[in-house]
Amino acid sequence: MTTSVAPRKSDGQSTGANLQVLFCWIFSAGVILIGLAGAISPQSWLNDRVAGALYIAGGVLLLPPVLRRLRVRYPLARPSIVPLIFGALLIPISLAIAEHFKPSATEQAILREAAIIEAKAQLAKGNANAAQMALRKFSAGRAKDREIDALLTAIDASKATANSPEQSNAAVGPKMKPPTPVMQDPASAYAERIETYWLPEVRALPDAPPADDEAFGKLLTQIDGLVVNIEDGSDVELNPQQKRLRSQLMRELGSKQAGLLPAMRRRYAEALDAKLFRQDVRVTVSGSTLKLVGRMFVRNANVEDTQTVLAPVVNRLRFRRVEYRWNSQIGDSLYYDLTPPSDRVVAKWDGSEFVEAKD
Repeated sequence: MTTSVAPRKSDGQSTGANLQVLFCWIFSAGVILIGLAGAISPQSWLNDRVAGALYIAGGVLLLPPVLRRLRVRYPLARPSIVPLIFGALLIPISLAIAEHFKPSATEQAILREAAIIEAKAQLAKGNANAAQMALRKFSAGRAKDREIDALLTAIDASKATANSPEQSNAAVGPKMKPPTPVMQDPASAYAERIETYWLPEVRALPDAPPADDEAFGKLLTQIDGLVVNIEDGSDVELNPQQKRLRSQLMRELGSKQAGLLPAMRRRYAEALDAKLFRQDVRVTVSGSTLKLVGRMFVRNANVEDTQTVLAPVVNRLRFRRVEYRWNSQIGDSLYYDLTPPSDRVVAKWDGSEFVEAKD
């Protein structure tokens, strides 16, 4: 009787295999940690979060238990080979996919404003490190930006003050209030944002509404955001030159609205008509009147329910009337009269009424 004996690995081979597995554990853990940093960091943009999610998924695929399952079908899936190949491919692949989610120039301008507000708030509290983190995305590899440069200078001054020997010995000597960083006055900062960001943003608004529904909604939100930016200066004492700059911004935004809103109303009617086609409802627009015709509107409850759904958008688009008919051949109709300002007036719908920006 013969007895078969399975070949055993030598101690050298066993040690090499263990080192390969240990290397794979360390490599995959590093990839997952990098992914987590990008995915959950408060300063991350959407493209950073997408790249972070890809890194986390890649790190999970590199875990030795997963690789052992892969080797059943793919003998080359060794811990010493896969991480090297994967590492060479992961960075360009993640960058290519995440690039699609990178914020547009307009969205980056909005994020920049939010970062500046957050940095100023943290600096006022004495949290220089938190203020610097808020500006992390805008402090490296960028064009010259006077407002961010001034904030970074103030942050460095705050850190220097906190680390100075006088501050360190404050416990044994008389308490001294640290010098307040020199900041740009609100009126000058407001006027600078108008000239540097908001006027170019208004001039970059499209002349025709986008066909994509998501882009259509973003355009409405962008216009509302510009109105909010203008309102931010209502409580600031502006000099005559700064007032003229603000008036110019309002005139140019009003002019853009006057050209865009009528076209946006027509585009909205076309999109709504396509959406309600399967419910046998036809939608048309005449001037600033939206007309809906369908048998479902023979019931008053359906008219009220539909108006409730449409109200947020039809108000923001400044329709003056919404009419509901159950038959196009019958003159009777139910209608809602709306009272928006003219298309040229700079105002924002707050959910119940238009709030006009004061010049």
